[in-house]
Amino acid sequence: PWYKIWLQISGFGIPEILRMYGLSNVNHIPDFDVTQDFARIRSIINRKTTIETIDKQGPLLLIELLQKLSGEVKRRKNVNTTPSPAPRIREFIETSPDGNITLEQLAKEFKFSKHHLTRLFKQAYGITPYEYILSHRIALAQSLLKRTELTMQEIATQLGFCDAAYFSEFFRKQTGMSPLQFRKKYKSN
Repeated sequence: PWYKIWLQISGFGIPEILRMYGLSNVNHIPDFDVTQDFARIRSIINRKTTIETIDKQGPLLLIELLQKLSGEVKRRKNVNTTPSPAPRIREFIETSPDGNITLEQLAKEFKFSKHHLTRLFKQAYGITPYEYILSHRIALAQSLLKRTELTMQEIATQLGFCDAAYFSEFFRKQTGMSPLQFRKKYKSN
């Protein structure tokens, strides 16, 4: 009686991304049709497109799909509740050019206490705003390491770190490898 669609993805950060969208558990969403979304993704992959095209379009398509699924899961859980400010908070973090945002800045911007803001965000995404900010800064750093020739000091400055050594230490703690190791492993040719 069920039509199941399986999507298997892997890569650095995927568990964290799924957790941020509230999709780390198995979710059954009856009567929610995403066949067109999957057909679109499949057609892009099947067009014998270049790896570069898939690298550029794939993450965007995946995020669109995750947002759609996450939104539906949350909508069904919160049918009669008022809208949470968590998506606006997340968008504020994501649109920060350097990702260097503090909880105090968020609380002031959204006119909540730090405790209340943290509770709302964690309720919506399963992680604290601070954890999300850290993951966002790492994602920005990874993108710069993969796609630019910037030095460690330039990346550190761009992301609001006091120096390259602190940036390298932060990056290693979050990813388990140094920025240079990451760049060598994932740099686009």
